[in-house]
Amino acid sequence: MSDIIVWSVLGAFALATLAVVLLRRCAGGRAPDAAKQIAIIDRALLDDLLNGVGAEAERLFDTFFEETERRLAILQMLSIDARDAIYLEAHTLKGSCGMVGLKRMSELARELEHRSATIAMEAYRVAVDELAHAYVISREELARHLLRRGIVPAFAKK
Repeated sequence: MSDIIVWSVLGAFALATLAVVLLRRCAGGRAPDAAKQIAIIDRALLDDLLNGVGAEAERLFDTFFEETERRLAILQMLSIDARDAIYLEAHTLKGSCGMVGLKRMSELARELEHRSATIAMEAYRVAVDELAHAYVISREELARHLLRRGIVPAFAKK
């Protein structure tokens, strides 16, 4: 009897895995809402970074936010013909967001980076909108975390 249960569970798992793979292919690389399942920020990585940079944290995050907003604006202005520029901006966002613990943004940027050579215009616009939305959410979550640590970045003072 237990063998039947094990094989049933394995079969269900295999079907679920197949469904995810098919959804990813249909959605151009990932299942819909998959990024929503990724944590917004990596608090442990962020705390390690904050402990390492100490008093420079406020300046670090102010610079990070300025650069991120500039790169998002560039992505919003680029046409699909500028695939190399899309790749470069997405690659840079992936790394900088990952470095400061913005997991969801880093993952979305990674997906755009990998799809940049073949992405269709409509999918590109959706990806950039998702990145911009993730930025707003990430910024709010990061601000709350920084404020709990006694760090007030410039954007939070406004």
